[in-house]
Amino acid sequence: MSKKYLILGILGFTLILFLSELIYIVHNRPEFLLRYYINRVEVKYKNSQVKEALEYIDNIAKLRESEVVQYYPDIEWLLRVELPDIEMDEKLEQELEQLMSQVDLNKIYEDKQKLVVLFYRIGLIGSRYQKKDLVEYALKKTIVLDPEWSFFHRELANYYLVKGKKKDAWDILKFCEEFKYSKNACKEYFEDQYESGEVLPIGFYEERIYEYLDFYDKSD
Repeated sequence: MSKKYLILGILGFTLILFLSELIYIVHNRPEFLLRYYINRVEVKYKNSQVKEALEYIDNIAKLRESEVVQYYPDIEWLLRVELPDIEMDEKLEQELEQLMSQVDLNKIYEDKQKLVVLFYRIGLIGSRYQKKDLVEYALKKTIVLDPEWSFFHRELANYYLVKGKKKDAWDILKFCEEFKYSKNACKEYFEDQYESGEVLPIGFYEERIYEYLDFYDKSD
């Protein structure tokens, strides 16, 4: 009987060591967790499980967000944005699946801007299918991941104006003005579009963004 308890004790101790090492890796070596998430995104979208693939992309973003918030603690209120439960239809799934197939997933963590623009594209696709929760979620993610890019503040503000949410547009533009490199452009947008009530097509900065980024790593 004592031998049985000894074996169980050894197994229990080994399990505790394994879990302790796993917790250490998760907190101190995020690249291991990242590789797992990237693998799951590929597996899921290739099996047409787009909703599940989005969940893993969201997890990748959260790894990056933990770094961003160290430099921009005021952005923490935006971290509360959660991936909404989206009702997928066939065409929406196909577009999102195609987007994921066009992106070199191994680079979206190394190159933060590629991850930012991936969320931007998700938002634009969502807008075409009237998935307002997905649009708002994705555009907020672009700001969380790189708050110094005024493009995304203005895109979200414009989206709110399109939806008649003027107070939300005001809030996001004023938030934008807190950042060194984005504040002037947001002030200009405020004076030109917000005060006049002019709304622009959703995705109006898309071409401008691609002037700065070589986002698609694979040809259509």
